[in-house]
Amino acid sequence: GNVGNLETETGGMLWYGQRLKGDGAIPVTEGLDQVETLPLAARYQVCASGINLCSGKDKANKYNDACWEPRSDFTPKTTQMKNVGGQASWHPGDRNHQFN
Repeated sequence: GNVGNLETETGGMLWYGQRLKGDGAIPVTEGLDQVETLPLAARYQVCASGINLCSGKDKANKYNDACWEPRSDFTPKTTQMKNVGGQASWHPGDRNHQFN
């Protein structure tokens, strides 16, 4: 079929780009305790008014990463960074791509 008809063909179930059609479908983050009750992929995606936890410049929750988890059975020969490199301030972060 025609790519332009995908939303019609899927009965409105297709989400694509900027999640505009999915507004209201993602649970709202309302605070640090409440966010822990949300599914992992939905955490920090949409914040309530006045809550400064969601993706954006200088926000700690825009990336979900770790370079290394300490293990009792192995010690790396090189020092491991706290976070994966390449986290640009202008990028919305990997969490944003879970729905976009």
